[in-house]
Amino acid sequence: MQDRPKNRALLAQFTIELTQDGRVCLENKTVNPDLFREAMDEWNQDYEGTLALTNMLREVKVRFEELSDQTHNALR
Repeated sequence: MQDRPKNRALLAQFTIELTQDGRVCLENKTVNPDLFREAMDEWNQDYEGTLALTNMLREVKVRFEELSDQTHNALR
């Protein structure tokens, strides 16, 4: 992966790996939406994108959990 510019923050990252024995490993590294909201409000309460980004992080978490469950059930 390339180095991220210093003026950016990683909010979510997903990894899907296949092990040598055929297992699928899903990893979700997503910022906690509540902590994100707190940090954004401390930084700038007037920033208009905070609520939309917080909701996006919540939605991403739910969708990834659904994908993880579907994958787990399909590979039983």
